[in-house]
Amino acid sequence: MCGFLGAFQANRRSWSPDELERFRAAFTRLAHRGNTSQGELLQPSHAALFHHRLAFRDLSEGKQPLTDFRNRASIIFNGELYDFRALRSELAQKFEFRTRSDTEVILAAYLELGEKFLERLDGEYAFVIHDHRDGRVVAARDPFGVKPLFWANHSI
Repeated sequence: MCGFLGAFQANRRSWSPDELERFRAAFTRLAHRGNTSQGELLQPSHAALFHHRLAFRDLSEGKQPLTDFRNRASIIFNGELYDFRALRSELAQKFEFRTRSDTEVILAAYLELGEKFLERLDGEYAFVIHDHRDGRVVAARDPFGVKPLFWANHSI
């Protein structure tokens, strides 16, 4: 099971060194959630995404955080989409895929279908998408809550 952490801010000020250290310390505590790979994406003025990956398939691809090829949005994801190949085939006419991962299919669905993309997802999942264009954050988990997703709203 993967583990991820995301931090976002609306005021777009730079992260302080203390804030980044606290994020990294919290991320280190999630190391037991995945030992295949780990990654981080820091956007100094508004987002910090961290991901520990435990891969069962697509071992060479699907590293996260994953950003689309036009740098419009990034995703951190845990879970499995059951129907991702069919959805990928549908989206391939409009989206240039770089991996074979279900993670990228979720990101493509968000970018191509807008808010209705959630209706198309079938599986067990939790994810956070950060839209670089407008700073929007989309967080979701599967309808049955198989994969955990915890969030908090704090003023730092």
